Amino acid sequence: MYKFAVIGDPINHSLSPKIHSIFARIEGLRVQYDAIRVSIDNFESKILELFNNGYQGINITLPLKEEAYKFCEVRSEESQQSGSINTIWEKSGKFYGDSTDGRGFLNDLSDKEISFQEKNLLLIGSGGSARAILPVIMNQGPKEIKIINRTVENAQALVKEFKNSETKISTGNLFDLVDFKAEGVINTSSEGLLTSEISLPADALSSASWAYDLNYSHEETAFIKLAKERGIDTVSDGIGMLINQAALSFEIWTSILPPTSSTLNLLREELHLI
Repeated sequence: MYKFAVIGDPINHSLSPKIHSIFARIEGLRVQYDAIRVSIDNFESKILELFNNGYQGINITLPLKEEAYKFCEVRSEESQQSGSINTIWEKSGKFYGDSTDGRGFLNDLSDKEISFQEKNLLLIGSGGSARAILPVIMNQGPKEIKIINRTVENAQALVKEFKNSETKISTGNLFDLVDFKAEGVINTSSEGLLTSEISLPADALSSASWAYDLNYSHEETAFIKLAKERGIDTVSDGIGMLINQAALSFEIWTSILPPTSSTLNLLREELHLI
């Protein structure tokens, strides 16, 4: 039997155990997947304890992804670009780490037939979620990316890390008119989950044909509601990304890539998600 876990703080809300149980059911595998609360203070000791107790793979969620990056001895190229790790495994006495968030996001957009090639993109937020997906977005050849954030200095610091890219990147304040014709808008901020509303510039969604929220909930997020009110027909929450990044972790640990579309349908049905 496979033994996996996801660790973070808080952790009770995590859908990862449910997702991996669906993967196991579809593939006919016996899998134990636990959600374990771990703080930054006891991260390293807990990781070592879990692997010593027979766990073969660990997923990492907030606020531990940067700690995981420091911990791992062998890091994937994508994790080096993002500075974070969400998947750990052990091989030949060494701890390996990868970040599947960006590829999971890209795979979900590909499933929805959304392309970044030569497109202007508006990115809301400049935290860890933005950092995780920005490298894969840049590799898809967008024309320009504008990052808007409540604290512009944080957005500017993120831009500096990617300033050598061929894609133009600019920044702006979350509350100012963006004066930027974006064909797609991606929300990486959690603001819409913390309140019933999300504050955006008046013209942030005026030219977009699609909008994507990395967040998800049982009901429509504030960002999704706002995008629909602004007349955007193609809107998506982050459930697809969550499943796709989980599938990539599952493949790393088992060498089996589970089907994501059927998993998404089962998850929405079992959890009564819209």
